[in-house]
Amino acid sequence: MEKKRKIDSECRTFQDKWNFQYFVIESRNKALCLIRNETIAVLKEYYIKRHYESKHLQNYSKYTGSLRTEQFEALKRRLKSQQSLFTKANTEQESATRASFRMALEIGKRGKPFIDGEMIKNA
Repeated sequence: MEKKRKIDSECRTFQDKWNFQYFVIESRNKALCLIRNETIAVLKEYYIKRHYESKHLQNYSKYTGSLRTEQFEALKRRLKSQQSLFTKANTEQESATRASFRMALEIGKRGKPFIDGEMIKNA
């Protein structure tokens, strides 16, 4: 009988040293490139290193030490701000939808037409 492969035994766990080394973070059990916002298919160092060397080595190899850390943090902040922009729009849209449903409920409870402005002013 053939043994089933296990992810843990193949060292497919994200390692923090890859953050600064290859400008990637872990997102939903995949490596996410902060430079291009691309996910790397397999969570192994070989694939992450190959992505970095083939696409980013010329532009980002000049960063070393604290400068590299600052660049990583800047890329990470940029990603977070992009993600928060979408969540903010969703919460505003949800609030408008809830308000609309509450008004529809009040109109239904009172049995009055929408044209009756007095009821809407009270709500």
